[in-house]
Amino acid sequence: MKRSTILKTVCIFAICVGAVDAKSKKNASNAAIVKYPLTTCIITDNDLGSMGDPISKIYNGQEVKFCCNPCIAEFEKNPEVYLKKMKESATKSTPAEKK
Repeated sequence: MKRSTILKTVCIFAICVGAVDAKSKKNASNAAIVKYPLTTCIITDNDLGSMGDPISKIYNGQEVKFCCNPCIAEFEKNPEVYLKKMKESATKSTPAEKK
């Protein structure tokens, strides 16, 4: 009888810990997403929405938007190049703060 009670208690504890851990990981991943800073496709420089609804993807916590599916395939060949381009383009389009 004691053994059964202990086993049930351990199982319930493990289930509760797993549920809390999964929920905290989901909330942490949503909070870490950086919004896409441009109004154009990172691949073609076309205005987003010029070819239908833009497509959003998340890469390592960074949102990236594309004008069409072929652009996603192009991006995935070498994402580092396009992420660098995106950061440089965002910096150019944001005026520097005046002192």
